[in-house]
Amino acid sequence: MDIDEKGTMHAIGIGGKIRARYLSGWEKPSLLTPGKVYQATIELWDTAHQVKKGHRLAVMITSSGFPAYALNL
Repeated sequence: MDIDEKGTMHAIGIGGKIRARYLSGWEKPSLLTPGKVYQATIELWDTAHQVKKGHRLAVMITSSGFPAYALNL
């Protein structure tokens, strides 16, 4: 997200998804352990956005992609 001087957030980049069970790789899906901290590497697909002076960047993590993506029951 690109946040302007007024605090308005503008979406940048291409939305995507990955299930957390694949953080260790596609070949070894595994469930997460409650209370454990995990590290995730997220590839940036959009590399042509100019962040203007006075703007800030933010990462939005959400689980509300339905109906574009299947529900994670």
